[in-house]
Amino acid sequence: MASKSIIIPIFPLQLVLLPGEQQQLRVFEPRYKQMLDDCLLQNEPIGLCLTDPFAPILGWDGPNLHGTTARITYHEEQGLDHFIEIQGQRRFRILRIIKPLLPPLDIEKYPTQPTVQKLLEDFERDKLAQPPTLELSNFQRDCEGSMEKVEKKLYLQAEIEFLPELEGELIPESAERLLMIWSAFLEALGNGIGLKDEILDDWIISQKASVANADASSFWRMASILLHDPWAKQALLESEEIGEALEEMMACLSEPI
Repeated sequence: MASKSIIIPIFPLQLVLLPGEQQQLRVFEPRYKQMLDDCLLQNEPIGLCLTDPFAPILGWDGPNLHGTTARITYHEEQGLDHFIEIQGQRRFRILRIIKPLLPPLDIEKYPTQPTVQKLLEDFERDKLAQPPTLELSNFQRDCEGSMEKVEKKLYLQAEIEFLPELEGELIPESAERLLMIWSAFLEALGNGIGLKDEILDDWIISQKASVANADASSFWRMASILLHDPWAKQALLESEEIGEALEEMMACLSEPI
């Protein structure tokens, strides 16, 4: 059954965040500073999506239609920049994109990053001076949709629906294969950082125990660490069944580096 749709901010990036995965980000663009302020004030998640340069929105790279909501777990402001830590939550699918107020900034007009307030003031002034007369393209109409009016922002927004957790269970043979890969990775990592044998053995046992259930949360944890290519992670994000996702991951791990 499809979940009820909601509207959330969309943060297109050249990375994929899997459920449970943690990432650190630096926020410096005015549009994303506004997004960060809104999310912190309203205690709402960010919708993180891998960028799709072949589907631009008002001159910006658009998002892939599958993404993950992210909860802000830490925020620090340093000068003009913001540093945040986020954790992936739920997978979603975009139903409708709400384009931002402005296209990419004119570097001649704004040689340095303007404030959010400056951009909004300039937008209102320009709108009064030169009211838009161009008709919307069919693509823009599709992006706007026909739902109730939504307050536009400097950043992308989208109407989304949450996806259910991965269906099915890992069969014992598949779970065993995955745990073998996980163990080999842990051993290589431990040796790489110089852990003593007795410490390494105990650490590997504890890490294997943390994913012993072979359920979706265990799968996402291992995938977020074992996979680095964003398109490989995107394929997992779009999977419907855990067996399908596992086969995608195994195929990626078997490819030569």
